[in-house]
Amino acid sequence: MGFSHKFIQKVNNEEVTTVEVDAEALFITLKDGTKLESRKESTEPLSTLFNNYKVDPEKIQKVNITIKN
Repeated sequence: MGFSHKFIQKVNNEEVTTVEVDAEALFITLKDGTKLESRKESTEPLSTLFNNYKVDPEKIQKVNITIKN
C-alpha cells in the first residue's frame, strides 16, 4: 500500500491501531489485525504528512505510533 489517501482514510475512520515508523517504511496494523506496509519520504516526519492531509489530531492520538532509529 503506497502512502496515499487510503492510509489517511483508515486513520480518519479509526481503523488503524499502530504505526511503526522505520526511516521511510511504515508498518501499519489495523483493528482487525491486518498488517500493511507503506512508505513516506524519509526526510519528512509522519506528523507533517498528517498535517498536510489535515488529519484530526484526536484521530491521530488514537493510533499508537512508534519511531525506530
